[in-house]
Amino acid sequence: MLASDKHSGTSASHEDALNDNLERFETYLRGYVAPQTIENYLVRIHQVMKIIDKDPSKWSVKDCENLMQSPKWAGNPKDPDPDQKGWKRNTKILTRAALKSYWEFNRRSDLTGPENLSFWKLHRLPGGLAKYNELKAKTPKMEDVIRFRETCKQVIMTSNSPGQVYRNYLAFLPAEFGIRVKAIQNLRLCDFKFELNELFIFRTKGDKSRLVHIEDSIADVHNAFLRARAEIITKLMGIHIDNPEVMERLENLRDNPEAWLFFTRYTEEPGKSCNVGRQLPGRSISGIIRSVARFKVENGKNKPKIVQYCPHAFRHSRAFELLEIKGQQPHEVMNYLGHENIQTTMNYIPQGIEEQKAAFARTRNGNGGDRDNGPRLNNGNGGGNHDLQNLTDLYNRGILTVQQYAEACAKLSRGAN
Repeated sequence: MLASDKHSGTSASHEDALNDNLERFETYLRGYVAPQTIENYLVRIHQVMKIIDKDPSKWSVKDCENLMQSPKWAGNPKDPDPDQKGWKRNTKILTRAALKSYWEFNRRSDLTGPENLSFWKLHRLPGGLAKYNELKAKTPKMEDVIRFRETCKQVIMTSNSPGQVYRNYLAFLPAEFGIRVKAIQNLRLCDFKFELNELFIFRTKGDKSRLVHIEDSIADVHNAFLRARAEIITKLMGIHIDNPEVMERLENLRDNPEAWLFFTRYTEEPGKSCNVGRQLPGRSISGIIRSVARFKVENGKNKPKIVQYCPHAFRHSRAFELLEIKGQQPHEVMNYLGHENIQTTMNYIPQGIEEQKAAFARTRNGNGGDRDNGPRLNNGNGGGNHDLQNLTDLYNRGILTVQQYAEACAKLSRGAN
């Protein structure tokens, strides 16, 4: 039941039980979520409690529908009336993330089934050609990214400076894998499984974990970084030998396979408040990547312009590389990059009228076009595109999960071959 917008709180016994549950939830989050994120999650859960007077761990599908019909969710963020002013999009995204983690903490599964997926994602309109051009404009050229990766690899393999190797490897990862800063921050030594050609990415955006394919050629680069990392730890242990707390953290970084891959090397406040050996903050990772990823861009003058790209620009470049150069299918790229919605991946594909004409010309008579243009989803009788459209429709309606959709598309593609 929806409570009044002026609801001041729950009953005393109910509130005590909820607070005790939230304290355990906060402890549960400390293992993988930043303190500020934990605080934001708790704030969002309390805000929702003002709308629905029931413990979120005991919500039903009907309660979710009531929440999405409430003024806070369905209202206009710019409405001057406080009772009709709805939450902004970012607030809704944060609220979903908080509640999803809370459900997981309480081991709830009934509200994460296919019929309820619409609650966990915001529907978006197709980006089309305008969105494609917007992404292209803020993405470095592919040849520049490839050259940048090779430069980083060369520095890592040949430099005698452990600090330089450390910085270049940190900048190399987003350019090579297209992973987010949060994913880089959470990397541990044991996440690289070269014997299986897999990299484990732990809970980033959308609170999802996934496996990413890695090439054998990256092993030498990774090992060179590990040698530089060991040198840095040894040097720091000599500097902070009189600080037992820091020494314990550094020994853990050296000996524990589950230790952070990247860690804080310097501190402005040495002593008891020393942060050396702790997990490297995301803002520090972004700063290092920006300082290393400097590209020369021709601006029509004699002297080229130096541009620093943000880490997320490499995520865009990786998507374009997989789709346009390597010829992978959208559902394959969606799985690799960890997109929750296939439309996010489709934004990297131009959807203008010329592309539509080319698609019809390629698939005329239901023959699927030339094989040189990449694999087509076709079952041999011209029905492949229809089958893919049905699968996409089932996914958009929330009947198929991301994994089920990707597996079905892959099976359809194998049938075409």
